[in-house]
Amino acid sequence: PPAPPTATTATMFAPPPLAGPAAAAPSSGPLVVPRLSSLGHSLGGAHAAARSPLLSPLPSPIARKESDAALAMLLTRLDDLLASGGRLLVGIDEVERLKGLPLKLIAFEQLLCSASKDGSAASLGATLVQVGVKARNFTPAVQADYETVVSEISEVVLRINNRWPGAVIYMELPTITLAQRLQLWRRAYAAVFTSVREGLNTYPLEAVFARRNVEPGVVVLSEFASCSRVLNGAIRVNPWHTLELAEALGRCLTMSEAERDARRQRDMEFVINNTASAWAERFVLDLQAVAEEKPRDAQWETIGFGLAGFHRAGWRSDFTALDTTEVLTAYRRARRRALFLDWGGTLVPIEDGFTSHLVEYFRERLSPAVHACLHELASDPRNLLMVLSGQESGRMDAAFSSLGHASLAAEHGFCYRLGSLPGVRRPHASEWRQLLPDNDLSWKETVATVMEAYKVRTNGAQTEVKGSSLVWKFDEVDPEFGLMQAKEMCVHLNTVLANCPVAIITGKGYVEVRPKGVNKGAMVDHVVSQLYSQVGGVDFILCIGDDSADEFMFQALHARFADRPAGTVPALFTCVVGRKPSSAQYYVNGADEVLELCQSLRLHSTRANRNLSTSDLKGLGRGRVPIRGEGPLNSSMDGSTMRAVFAATRGTSTPFALPAGHGARLASIAASPPPGQRAELGTVDGAAEPIKFTVGQ
Repeated sequence: PPAPPTATTATMFAPPPLAGPAAAAPSSGPLVVPRLSSLGHSLGGAHAAARSPLLSPLPSPIARKESDAALAMLLTRLDDLLASGGRLLVGIDEVERLKGLPLKLIAFEQLLCSASKDGSAASLGATLVQVGVKARNFTPAVQADYETVVSEISEVVLRINNRWPGAVIYMELPTITLAQRLQLWRRAYAAVFTSVREGLNTYPLEAVFARRNVEPGVVVLSEFASCSRVLNGAIRVNPWHTLELAEALGRCLTMSEAERDARRQRDMEFVINNTASAWAERFVLDLQAVAEEKPRDAQWETIGFGLAGFHRAGWRSDFTALDTTEVLTAYRRARRRALFLDWGGTLVPIEDGFTSHLVEYFRERLSPAVHACLHELASDPRNLLMVLSGQESGRMDAAFSSLGHASLAAEHGFCYRLGSLPGVRRPHASEWRQLLPDNDLSWKETVATVMEAYKVRTNGAQTEVKGSSLVWKFDEVDPEFGLMQAKEMCVHLNTVLANCPVAIITGKGYVEVRPKGVNKGAMVDHVVSQLYSQVGGVDFILCIGDDSADEFMFQALHARFADRPAGTVPALFTCVVGRKPSSAQYYVNGADEVLELCQSLRLHSTRANRNLSTSDLKGLGRGRVPIRGEGPLNSSMDGSTMRAVFAATRGTSTPFALPAGHGARLASIAASPPPGQRAELGTVDGAAEPIKFTVGQ
């Protein structure tokens, strides 16, 4: 065991005496208090630690007493002003750029200038009292910015007081307590807050509460302040618009007592009923509710880094990556398949981290790889392929016009056109039709007016008018400000559209108003119903999307087949792009994996054009099936004659038809010239796929 510490070793644990400037506390400024840090080391079998003082600035008691004395003198001066009939506009803010202190002073100066022009400056009797507090997160790194802000404030204050002596009282304090703030708020005729951006700030709530038992006051609040959404009695202003702010200050001074009291009562109810203890109680109850509702097998994962991007996401334990092998196995076995694919973010990747779901990706042509996959999947006689999007029908036609067999759904399913169904080949897709005919769209004018107003107030926002909906896009706006404006606009729209049959949808960088009951889920459910009514059902369903609008598809498919007996449920695969909470069963990591999956499905598609046997051809030609057409294919012939004619017609492309009767249904037959190309003969009665064979190889 180590030897007991000797006298020499023990003295090493004692802190060294303070010397120099740190030995005595300064008369003002922060008091330097030593904090001891030890560094251990093994010395001759005994552990010795040397301690060195680390200096950390703490608020000086002397400095605090001096600030208390200065505040007491200020309160005495304010009482004298109130006794002489003056009215106080009070602001308490941290001295930093985002609090908008120069804007507040400039607006007050404009108010005095306008009052001087009509000779009413003296009758205002208003004094702006501004208390500046050093920022809570103040560090030497922001010293230069702090000094710049103080210089701007001092310049404006000096200019105002030179022209109107005593109009502005400015005081800066190192810190201010709640009791001291309440004394100032109680003397305020109006509390003024002009922040241009901020987090949580309870000072406006304190200003309301402080005047609960005295003459009512008014709160002038920046629309960018954190409390602006809950204090409905406050006068909201845009601090960047100094003329508007000056008018608001003048309105406070001329407002009737009845209106001021009504505004106070409206805000007082919120302040009293939403105390910190009440908020804490609701927060704990919410945590308990989440703990009770959370599935025991849920998986949780931390995502992001830092205070801004860090969060936890939870999903079911069976929410796993899509197993391509399982999908291909079910795909090969199925005779009637349905594939529902989203466009933007699924077939076409969206690179930016914060990009509107309605970004104009329609301008980009489909890549050759994507086009080849979609073309062959749509041409498979066992498949129905539908591409869904929020874009308009004209834009979808421009991108997918070459996919004749594909089905398309535009504007989140408001209108659609069907291509080929499993077993029912159509050379061209049908005309565009509406999912819900006779929709009342009279509400669009009201929505357009509201969106245009918010577009003017939000730099970078755009409004897009569609056939059935209107979209307000803010993907090019500052993310935080854009979300704030979008939330406010949604509240406004919910109020004016309360009795209209519409749905207000918020997505990635956009707000869309569209008819109620129209979404991708309703579209997918309608198409599946068509499959059951026209071709006898479906054996395989693959649905992939990436946005919140695609969640309707997943939910609709799961709800449709939830209560079906096990033997009647098709092989269902719902998949979301990106690992995130979703109603889908599986996920893939990106659009590149969607393309890889489509390429795999393409390789395993039904190749009926290469798999017709001689016995099948003889069965088709039994009874000398009459064939009407052009060129050499215009006489009755059996299967062997048909093969010979096709071999002889290389270099031509001759469409002809099989009439009803003789066991065949009309489809399309085309002989392609080069060896190895295929010729489609038609769909036999009751068969799930057309009969095909290869010319040449």
